[in-house]
Amino acid sequence: WGDIHCGTVDRFVGRALWCPGGMLDTLRPKYQFMHDVLDFRSRNHHDFKNPHKMFQKYVEGKDDVLQELRDVATFLGKTSYRDFCKTVVVDSNHDNALTRWLREADYKADPKNALIFLGTQLAYYTAIALRDRDFHLLEYVMRTQLKLQQDVMFLRPDIPFVICSDANGGIECGMHGHLGPDGARGSLRAYARMGRKSNTGHGHAAGIEDGAYRAGITGALDQEYNTGPSSWSNSHIVTYPNGKRTIITQWGDRAKWRA
Repeated sequence: WGDIHCGTVDRFVGRALWCPGGMLDTLRPKYQFMHDVLDFRSRNHHDFKNPHKMFQKYVEGKDDVLQELRDVATFLGKTSYRDFCKTVVVDSNHDNALTRWLREADYKADPKNALIFLGTQLAYYTAIALRDRDFHLLEYVMRTQLKLQQDVMFLRPDIPFVICSDANGGIECGMHGHLGPDGARGSLRAYARMGRKSNTGHGHAAGIEDGAYRAGITGALDQEYNTGPSSWSNSHIVTYPNGKRTIITQWGDRAKWRA
């Protein structure tokens, strides 16, 4: 799917994808890959020093971290979950904003979110003390604090997930798109130079360059920080068993994905 950004998905977009008889039920894929499933708009680090933005979140009731995490758990465990399809959450920069919040924020200045902050901070410190290098903060919150029971896979950074391995070396689906080779930023061109084909997200603008495909965004086309002309679209990559791919874009007032 295009980057999810849970909580910002237009109701017609979501309905066309995950409601009974929607795109997921029609195509019945073996896997569905979730990028940026958490938006973390409630405490985005870009807004910390913007008092107007922070007050707007307070007024609109969008400053509750726990509620945003609950929405993600509901999305993964109910809205999008299907027994016939393996859900894979790809390690993404917006998901990792939760970890950045623990590093940079001051819970004493944020009483609304103090308990979720301290609880997750303790879990993170405990994992460090136990030398648990497999610890994944978002998965911990989903499973331990919010009791997500469904069979959802949370990929760790730099862990490959190759599909269609018999089709010219397969297609790598374990990269979000924000990290490029040798510490550089990710880009379609950089991924196209890899030896293996790839499906990524992150850019919100669907694209194809040689063997590198990039999905768009499932969340709102207006993410509040993007202004001016835009190449973003509600676009998703469909990969067939033989390794061929197509990008499907939702159009119209009802966000249709097919005629």
